[in-house]
Amino acid sequence: MRRLAVLLMLPAAGLVACTSATPAAEPASATAPAEPASSRPAASGESAAPSTPSPAAPSPAPYSGPAFSAPTLDGGYLSDADVAGQPTVMWFWAPWCGVCQREAGQVAEAALALEGEVRVVGVAGFDEADAMREFVAQRGLASIPHLEDPAGRVWGAFGVIGQPTTVFMDAAGGVQVVPGVLSAEEIVDRARALSSG
Repeated sequence: MRRLAVLLMLPAAGLVACTSATPAAEPASATAPAEPASSRPAASGESAAPSTPSPAAPSPAPYSGPAFSAPTLDGGYLSDADVAGQPTVMWFWAPWCGVCQREAGQVAEAALALEGEVRVVGVAGFDEADAMREFVAQRGLASIPHLEDPAGRVWGAFGVIGQPTTVFMDAAGGVQVVPGVLSAEEIVDRARALSSG
């Protein structure tokens, strides 16, 4: 049983290490220390067989993704602490970007399909907040939060250099940056792989 638990954890640990923006933390121990067999006699109706130690549940890896914080277009605030421990898709866009305007419907469709599974966040950059809000309203994107990033600080934290770009982040903060247009199906498939892996 111990050998099976270790074998199952190795691919998951490799996945986090391969997609992380920073070195992965040391993996948690795969098994609990062996417990001594009970020395008390079995009560009537109780099995006298010694108990077998069970594997310890792996603890979640600490967040290792980029640090970021920014106001949202609806008056809130969002930071790396808010997404830590939750698979997240971040869509980087600009209001004046024609390609972003065409991709917006795909992002809205993907966000609807992922609701309750994976968080979807827009990151609007390099324009005024009013233009960003107008884009969100016209493109049917009001159901997801959008960071207001006029100077591109959040973009820089994730290494995004063009729009549109989609960032897929696992619960531990491991990051995959995908520049260019993605269909709703591609976004959903990649996002679900984050939460199942």
